[in-house]
Amino acid sequence: MNEQYRDLAISSRSPVAIAAIETFADELVSHGSHCRVIFDALAADPECALAQAYAGALFLTTMTREGRVQAAPRIAAARALTSVANDRERHTVEAIAAWAAGDDMRAIRVLRTIVEVWPHDLVAAKLCQILELSVGDFAGMCRTSAMVAAVDDRAGHALGLHAFALEQVGDPETAYRFVRRAIELSPGRDPWAQHAAAHAMAAMEQPVEGRAFLHAHAGEWDRCSSFMLTHNWWHVALFSIGLGDEAGALDLFDERVWGVRKGHCQDQVNAISLLARLDMHGVATSWRWDDVATHVEDRAHSPARVGHGRV
Repeated sequence: MNEQYRDLAISSRSPVAIAAIETFADELVSHGSHCRVIFDALAADPECALAQAYAGALFLTTMTREGRVQAAPRIAAARALTSVANDRERHTVEAIAAWAAGDDMRAIRVLRTIVEVWPHDLVAAKLCQILELSVGDFAGMCRTSAMVAAVDDRAGHALGLHAFALEQVGDPETAYRFVRRAIELSPGRDPWAQHAAAHAMAAMEQPVEGRAFLHAHAGEWDRCSSFMLTHNWWHVALFSIGLGDEAGALDLFDERVWGVRKGHCQDQVNAISLLARLDMHGVATSWRWDDVATHVEDRAHSPARVGHGRV
């Protein structure tokens, strides 16, 4: 748990709502599968601006047109409640509203302000990294994550965020050192740091070590959201392809990468990119493309973007 988040003020008189918001914060930064706990906060205190904003952000993380539509009433409610919110919460509402409006750069600027003033707000740092990755601002991502990684009583997840940013700016060796420390501080609960390790080991051309590292932590991913679960297995499959084990990679596609949430766009991206790589290596993927296509066709003209960084 990001214990330091508990020290940040939340404008609500409901202990149930506050506890649900704190749990949501932990689930979001640790890529858990129970982020919908934020709706428990709304049920307990619908007049909590932060709960409304976070619910809107959860819909936005789907990176789809539908997600924006679902987020709209939550963000409208949050904006109507800012008069009873504190400064951090008002900034949070402003950033998420800008994101919903398609103004990613403004959202990033406001989220960075939150991180500067309240560096223990890892929800702001995580949302900022999502957007920085989406727009390709790797240097900015590194600067933002450095702020949360530098505080004296930093949480392990802060180091995991910084590890990924370091790899994205081309420093895999330092990134891997941050990964090791992040995992020490948050054992079993930092799949994003493990994901950063996959990127770092790929950059350092260590496929044997990379696949072994991910397999050693794979048992921890069952608690993850479908994207993080399938994406880390996707990295295992890439290492397998690099080691000449295309059959093993195809098995991973069938058993781990595709089929958790076939309607989720990020899972679809994982599936498409892995099938494309297998095709390029001469693997017969047969019916699998048709199966993916049936779930993707409704999004053929969607303007939503999904960022995965440098691979």
